Amino acid sequence: WRDFYRGIRTATIFIANVDKVNNELPDAQKRQYKAEARALRAMFYFYLTRIYGPVVLLGDEVIPVDAPASVINLPRNSMDECVEFIISELDLAAADLPIRSNDQNIARLTKGVALAFKARTLLQAASPLYNGNTDYAALKNKDGKQLINQTYSAAKWERAANAYKEFIDQF
Repeated sequence: WRDFYRGIRTATIFIANVDKVNNELPDAQKRQYKAEARALRAMFYFYLTRIYGPVVLLGDEVIPVDAPASVINLPRNSMDECVEFIISELDLAAADLPIRSNDQNIARLTKGVALAFKARTLLQAASPLYNGNTDYAALKNKDGKQLINQTYSAAKWERAANAYKEFIDQF
């Protein structure tokens, strides 16, 4: 849990500050680095939701290290909100990531990685675990917000299939 949120925080700080450093770095490279950080942040959230279900989404806000507990103790977002955030981050990242990496940067993130994580996220959201699972009816925040949607939706399966088709067509 802690290491994923450390990665999320580091990626968020990088995205917020990369434009303020090293003016010699070309804009295209800055865009790619930001896209890589955005994709990594989405991947960390994907793994968190895969392990723990709905989690707290921090977005682009950088919470100060010395913030009081009232600022840090945030309620969990619903699973649908988590999925939408991950998908939006991966879509933004995929737009600025290269289709293939060159020989010097063989291990860098590519558009294919972002699209594959997008498809996997949508498949997880469509699964019976999170798509109308009434066994999780009691899983609510203190304010009563339902964290797992209790209504089955066939559209989630269609959306996952379309994401996999998009991935296959790209490569």
